[in-house]
Amino acid sequence: MKKLVLSLFIVLFVFGTSLSQIRPVYAAENDFTFTVGSNGATVTDYKGTDLNVVIPAAYAGTTVTEIGRSAFDTYGTGKPKITSVVIPSSVKVIQTYGFRYTSLTSIDLPDSLLTIGSSAFENNPLTYVEFPDSVTMIGNYSFYMNNLTSIKLSENLKTINGGAFDTNHITKLVIPAGVTKVDSSSFYNNNLTSITVLGNATTFGTGVFAGNPGNLKIFGIANSPVYAYASSNGHTFVDGTVLFQAVVSAKSLLNSHLAGTGVGQVPANTYNDLSAAYHAAMIFVDGIGNATIASDLDNAAIPLTSAISAFNAEIIKAGNPAALVAAITAAQQAMTNHPQGVNVGQTSAANRSTLQNAITAAQQIFNQAGQYLQGELDVAVAQLEMAIDTFEDVIITAGNPTALGAAITAAQQALTDHPAGVNVGQASVGTRTALQTASNAAQQILDNAGNYTQDQLDAAVNQLNTAVQVFNAAVIQAGIPTALGAAISVAQQALTDHPEGTDVGQASAGTRTALQTASNSAQQILDNASNYTQNQLD
Repeated sequence: MKKLVLSLFIVLFVFGTSLSQIRPVYAAENDFTFTVGSNGATVTDYKGTDLNVVIPAAYAGTTVTEIGRSAFDTYGTGKPKITSVVIPSSVKVIQTYGFRYTSLTSIDLPDSLLTIGSSAFENNPLTYVEFPDSVTMIGNYSFYMNNLTSIKLSENLKTINGGAFDTNHITKLVIPAGVTKVDSSSFYNNNLTSITVLGNATTFGTGVFAGNPGNLKIFGIANSPVYAYASSNGHTFVDGTVLFQAVVSAKSLLNSHLAGTGVGQVPANTYNDLSAAYHAAMIFVDGIGNATIASDLDNAAIPLTSAISAFNAEIIKAGNPAALVAAITAAQQAMTNHPQGVNVGQTSAANRSTLQNAITAAQQIFNQAGQYLQGELDVAVAQLEMAIDTFEDVIITAGNPTALGAAITAAQQALTDHPAGVNVGQASVGTRTALQTASNAAQQILDNAGNYTQDQLDAAVNQLNTAVQVFNAAVIQAGIPTALGAAISVAQQALTDHPEGTDVGQASAGTRTALQTASNSAQQILDNASNYTQNQLD
């Protein structure tokens, strides 16, 4: 007896040990058939016998992006009913009948998945499916005849096609705000007692919720399509307008205004407050059931709407670009007023280019002013105004005409002092005309001195001074009376040496009178010698 017990113990131990060492057997890569296209590789068939399948992420170096039509379908195909599958994170599409009539009890859909084809998971024992937010479309009868008791739909889902969840055991449902269409019989023959529709534009086909318990409640936004659907199909409608609109608004705000210090952003604590309030509201939404009443929804909306108000108040606003516009206008006017050149009011090409670059930079900021804080716009204004100041500092300015005015006065005085004539201190008509012409030209420049640079005014002064010098050189000068004085001395000596008489060495009274008269005339000229030319003195 003891031996029998011992033998049984050993058998049980060995058997138990063997069971503990059993591991799942996974399909080999060569059990799959692929096709390769421009969008990647597609699994078109499974020829293996293993029930635990890991689909390869790539085939022949090409990423697997689709599960093909009927790739694992067992309906009339003779394929084994797989019990688990790992879908690569690169798969975007599961085509029609992809996993129809298999024995999947759970499924982990990849975050890359966009669309699920018709009857893709028809007739499986799935009890729960969470759709990644990448999914936008669920095909006709894609989860028909499963054992689903709950599902979590994609936040970016747009379309639920006809019969998608027909004949399951789903008890409550939340339809995201972005869903635009729920087609006919999508949730036919389930155990739904509460349906929450967050959007105000979701449309419904016929018999979407037919075959569900008679106490079904639909929670939605007043006067939306779901309200009309509930009314026309005899379902109780509960108004959740305030809460559901707040949920949609909060989600939009959180996506549009990230935490940060830039325009359109909010302080991190404000962002975190709204995020927490949003998630709390979503937990409440996910928990809405047949027993939930309208006041419960209103109460749940209070903290969320409060957080939204606080969030909106903290959104960092763009600055006012009015001052920047004014600065750009002033800079452009400066460019117009001061063209390239070397005259008064003009400037060099390099200076104009520098200001133009500053204008362009400011214009780029203005074009995107909605992205700049007031402080940033103020900096842009200051930089442009500094560029304008620098530009204006190097504009060619008018010179000081004082020296030119003095030169004209001197020229006019010379003309006054030296009239036309042939006597000492006079000048010829031609000489006077030349100086007058030069003076007139200088006067025209003086009358428009604001248009002349200092160098141009200095050149005009030099030209007029030269004309004055030429004029003064041409004025008739007094002669040198030395020879006349000597002649007078000789005449007086002759009169002394030869007195009146009839003797030798004497002269008659008439002769002496004639010489004395001549000497007196010469003395008068000598006494006014500065009024006589050299020719006259000679």
